Amino acid sequence: MSNTGHSTFHAGTVQYQKRFSDGLMVNSFYTFSKAIDDCDTDYGTCTGVKPVENRNLNKGRAGYDMRHRFVTSAIYELPSARAAAS
Repeated sequence: MSNTGHSTFHAGTVQYQKRFSDGLMVNSFYTFSKAIDDCDTDYGTCTGVKPVENRNLNKGRAGYDMRHRFVTSAIYELPSARAAAS
């Protein structure tokens, strides 16, 4: 293995959370990101990384770049037996 590649990752995240009175909670996340690199391999066998002194001349979008990501989850709290007996 050799250290021949260089990568950069920038991201911003927004979260929205809403709790309802009946025990339901909804979480939503949005991430905007950008990943750039000069080598997309995991084995250190990069080609075309010249000149090594100035790697910024040979960067582009990474193969694993996911520009937009939206995730939502919902949680529902079930009523307990103790609360139902009251």
